[in-house]
Amino acid sequence: MKERSMQIYLNALQELSREEIHQYFQEMKPAIQKDFNENVVERYREHRKNGDYTMLVSGAYTPFLHEVTSEFQFDQIIGTDVPFNNEIVDSSRAIYHIQGDRKTEKILSCLANEDVDWSKSYAYGDSYSDLPVLQSVGNPVAVRPDAKLEAVALEKKWEIIR
Repeated sequence: MKERSMQIYLNALQELSREEIHQYFQEMKPAIQKDFNENVVERYREHRKNGDYTMLVSGAYTPFLHEVTSEFQFDQIIGTDVPFNNEIVDSSRAIYHIQGDRKTEKILSCLANEDVDWSKSYAYGDSYSDLPVLQSVGNPVAVRPDAKLEAVALEKKWEIIR
């Protein structure tokens, strides 16, 4: 369902150029940033200060993630790629929506050549579909979780940020 919704949303962007897509998402930036969870932003700053490798992994469109987080310095941003043909959005091509197990697959692929201590790693998620990523680290944090994720977080005694 989420993948289908993302594909439908892409239809609304059909025929926009790569530059127009970036401008569109840039215009959304102030409204989106108002909803950033300050506790999570502070945690991000602590991780960067400590020299931790930081990744932003989301099902949202990759250009959107880059625009709304342009003031932040992530080592890696993983999102759902927008298909382009000759620098124009091509909604006839199927997307590969990054969600659930696909997030974990992408993370593992990006870090394949790295020595990662997963037991000391952190992951932050807000939805039950983030469960595979949260279960792969020693420090899972549920952030404003949906009801299903909150139930798991409470059962497993994970940290919850509201």
